[in-house]
Amino acid sequence: MDTIFLLLFLVVAAIIANLIHYRLTRIPVAFLQIGMGLLLALLPVYHNFHLEPEVFMFAPSLQFKCNTLATRPKRP
Repeated sequence: MDTIFLLLFLVVAAIIANLIHYRLTRIPVAFLQIGMGLLLALLPVYHNFHLEPEVFMFAPSLQFKCNTLATRPKRP
């Protein structure tokens, strides 16, 4: 359950960084996202949290599957 909350916090932080970018267009989005990540690192809730690497192995496998499906010829 902690992993889900951490990923939810990361998604919310990315959304907030994008909303801030609409106001401050001179600052690149990547810098704002790094700043949001630093702010999340300061939260005392996740100081001793260990994220399993298997959580992030889903995205590359999903991208590979989507790329192979996109290059497959369409059926008549």
